Amino acid sequence: MCVHTWLMIRDNYIDLTPLSKNDGTPFFGHAKFSYNPCYAFNDGKCTKANDVAVCQHQNGGISCGRQSTAAFTFVRSNPLTFNLTYTSGDQNRQSVVTTVCDPKVDRQFVIVSTESPPLHYNFKMTSSHCCLHDYTGVPPTTSSGRRFSEKTPISIGTILSISFFLVLITYVAGGVCFMRYHHNATGRDLVPNLELWTMLPGLSHKGWCSIRNTTVSPSA
Repeated sequence: MCVHTWLMIRDNYIDLTPLSKNDGTPFFGHAKFSYNPCYAFNDGKCTKANDVAVCQHQNGGISCGRQSTAAFTFVRSNPLTFNLTYTSGDQNRQSVVTTVCDPKVDRQFVIVSTESPPLHYNFKMTSSHCCLHDYTGVPPTTSSGRRFSEKTPISIGTILSISFFLVLITYVAGGVCFMRYHHNATGRDLVPNLELWTMLPGLSHKGWCSIRNTTVSPSA
């Protein structure tokens, strides 16, 4: 996950693409770990085929998190901080990269703690690229090549569904109040037009049978 829209401020996003490589090598290298925020890479037994995001340089390379599991979690606004969490394929190992916005820092990646608790790894990535950016006409592109935008138009079907349920709720609530205060009704008698609703299943069944009888040809 390279691009993340902060839901608390629409039209703002974080783009980690400048902190990534797309040539099969990690952007951040360390004696014990390697990390690439957006694209899988090859590093020993850690391979692109395994969708690796974080690799531990132990036993030839151990994946500590896959790209497809990346998830942002808001931490605080000053400085703007998120936790970017990855899990391994077997779900046993977890890596948390804390992204910190600092307009004065190009890029900095440090190991915070390892194996605390066991199989959990914590890192800190500080950069100006961890700060919010504004959309400038065209939304940014994700690592999969798709345009990223939080503004998804509401379909006509959704509008009709919402309208139907609003009318239904208004009808039931208004009818119950009317029956209660104007007719002193109680229990099931509070339901507006109760006789109509109790007759509806039977009428529907008769209507369906009538339609079926008129459309089915008689046997020879």
